[in-house]
Amino acid sequence: AIGLGWNRVETLDDLTSGRPLYIGHVDGYYFMNTTITDNKKRVGIKKTKPAQNNPGDGAAEYFFEKVEGTDNQFYVYCMGAGNVKQYVYNNGNNSLSFTDETNKTAFTITVDQQNVFRVNNGAWYWNMQGGADGERFCSYNNATDVNAKLYIWYKDQVDQDPYDLDGKSYGLMNWNDSVAGKALMAGSSSAGTLDAKALTVMRTANNSDQLFAPNDSDISMWKFQWIEDDRFYLTADVNGSTRYLSIGQNGLSLVSTPDDSCRIQVVPGSGIHAGEICLKASGSTLTFSGTVANGFGIGGSVGNEWLHLVDLSELTSDYFRTYSASKVGVSSEDVTNGSRVIVYTRSWNEVSKKYDFYAIGSDGTLVPVYETGDSIEWVSGQINQLLWNFVEYYWEGTEDPNFYYELYNQYSEKFLAPQVTDGQILSDDTIGINLNGRRDGKYYSTIRAWDDESYSYTGLKVEDGHIVTCPKSEAMDFYFAIMQDLNVDDMLTSVPTVDNDQYGITMKLRNIKTRAEMSNFLGNDDGGIGDTLQ
Repeated sequence: AIGLGWNRVETLDDLTSGRPLYIGHVDGYYFMNTTITDNKKRVGIKKTKPAQNNPGDGAAEYFFEKVEGTDNQFYVYCMGAGNVKQYVYNNGNNSLSFTDETNKTAFTITVDQQNVFRVNNGAWYWNMQGGADGERFCSYNNATDVNAKLYIWYKDQVDQDPYDLDGKSYGLMNWNDSVAGKALMAGSSSAGTLDAKALTVMRTANNSDQLFAPNDSDISMWKFQWIEDDRFYLTADVNGSTRYLSIGQNGLSLVSTPDDSCRIQVVPGSGIHAGEICLKASGSTLTFSGTVANGFGIGGSVGNEWLHLVDLSELTSDYFRTYSASKVGVSSEDVTNGSRVIVYTRSWNEVSKKYDFYAIGSDGTLVPVYETGDSIEWVSGQINQLLWNFVEYYWEGTEDPNFYYELYNQYSEKFLAPQVTDGQILSDDTIGINLNGRRDGKYYSTIRAWDDESYSYTGLKVEDGHIVTCPKSEAMDFYFAIMQDLNVDDMLTSVPTVDNDQYGITMKLRNIKTRAEMSNFLGNDDGGIGDTLQ
């Protein structure tokens, strides 16, 4: 992604605006302000490495002076050692170097409609010698060589926090669309690294970029303090003291007094990493090592640098329970009348170029789930709202299926019942749905129901992360999964009052004011704790 405030020069007139400019090859290597000589005594201007999306550490400021009486000729200079002005010089021998004002070279400059510049002195064009593997910019007598294509950049002033992070605290987590992420912790077991903590996290279908962790998870919270542009200090509380995150060339550390390695660049992700950030400083990038044991460091694998901002939930870790269900075909013999199933589907994500998986929740909304081999996993509370009772109808007096079914959710006491009217997904009453895939012996099936009002079948599909009704021709396929080793009747169930006749719950409360009274009470055979709850 192009960095904050960076723009490319588009016209020759913009070269003489007076603001500092940065010159670089289109692949992301930029002019520095020093030279390097090869073994053939040819001099070139040193370039930054590795490639960057826009000028960064090491890229030098350059200025352009128009040659009087011309439209497209310019002198070019930067500031060298001792803040001395040094002009770019070409002697026509595959070289570029610096000189004083008396020997400066007038270069001809052109720019095309893609903002690509070419700079030459007669037949000799500025060229990134050796391509990406080279170390410098020289001159080369080929106008069309790919290494002669240049961008020229400038930077606008950024006068406020661009990401609205200043003063806010978040957990930082590497997460790859599974039920658990790895949080960056303010502690270390080895030099140059910070610890990682594996933690179950949760997101919602309506805000899929936001992650939540249990409020009792003891995750390190990092406070952002804006400095300038896209630079921030990140601090954490360590044993009551404020420590600054440092990203140095030798790794990660926490320090009490900030230096340049603590001026951390926050880079927002795009595409499949939209909603994430990565952290850079001193030419290094913070990355997850790939294992909890090795934690976070620098120089890890590409993709492991991306972090989610994590908020603490109002819920405790008791709620953040990971569930798993085994995939099973809708026609499987394991799915019988009375089975409890997870009903899920997949939807292609054009941004990430992969399938997103969703299960139908008790209220007819979609709940994100994660595919792991032969299982589907998700995070939920102790009340499992994704279980649907499978009902199979039979011809009267037989055990032969008549190919009508119901999917009933005990939590919401609703039936899955797609209808065109009001976009209905659920109903209080039975409807008799069709699962043509089960009838035909397939692994998956559409879910359709007859709609009297439209005199046609209505199906279900996923649209923009939501489940909606649709004509039968657009109906998506759904899949089943079966919970393993789970007795739902033994799960905790929330009730709205202390006494609840529906669940046969009656409680007695007694206020015990002293430890002596408690001891006497617990030892009293007339009462006991079996039927009294404090």
